[in-house]
Amino acid sequence: MAPRTPRSKYDAPAVRLAVRLIEFLADAGQPAGVTDAARAIGTNKNMAYRLLATLAREDWVRAAPDGAGYALTLQPFRSVGKVVNRMDLVAAAEGPMRDLHAALDEYVYLGVLHKDRVMFVRDLRPRSKPVQIGGGVGFHYPLHDNAPGKALLAWGGEALFGRIAGRGLPRTTPRTITDPRRLRAHLEAVRRRGYATDLEENVKGVICLAAPVFDRAGAIAGTVGITVLSAFYTVSDLTRKLGPAVVAAGRRISSALGYVVSRAV
Repeated sequence: MAPRTPRSKYDAPAVRLAVRLIEFLADAGQPAGVTDAARAIGTNKNMAYRLLATLAREDWVRAAPDGAGYALTLQPFRSVGKVVNRMDLVAAAEGPMRDLHAALDEYVYLGVLHKDRVMFVRDLRPRSKPVQIGGGVGFHYPLHDNAPGKALLAWGGEALFGRIAGRGLPRTTPRTITDPRRLRAHLEAVRRRGYATDLEENVKGVICLAAPVFDRAGAIAGTVGITVLSAFYTVSDLTRKLGPAVVAAGRRISSALGYVVSRAV
């Protein structure tokens, strides 16, 4: 087990014990009883049982069918796997994003699905533009009124669409799509052309284009896109001049993640 970290005045003993317990079960390789768990993490049997019962309710551990003890479920690995996959995505996107930024000198971003919203995890800002646009890393946006959100929604499956549509589609600008039937038809068009657009649907005067990024299993892993001002670009400029470079960047990132790019998007 890892060396103990010195305690501070902000120490939370129960959390520390829970972390030790998870580490112990991960190292054990087989179900462990309450007595062994208590001994391993340095507490009494009552506390060990309470921790195991709590983790079981959260589906992090499960009692062995033969009563031999407790073992970890795959839930911790699913949670950690999301972080690992996101780190892989950012690493895979770095080169294509920098090339896209160098070619266009516009706001370039990488977004992922987080709590049914799009969250930016990497961005590059234009060097020569007097007006800076785009929220930045860590910012969250709805899925229905912007290009990266619509890209995630278009390839995110029916369950995701149902949750978003069921909560309502707030109007951000006069151009925002607020009718679920219209949005569904719009997303079908997004899938056909291979990219999503935002034509002043989130902010007046701002237009965007985003392409999907797929993982090795063919599931959408994120979206790469650009945001520009409509004062400088027409919709035709966005889709014909800038769009192909964005789609190509999405395919490069997908390929780096193990996706077979020759498949139809």
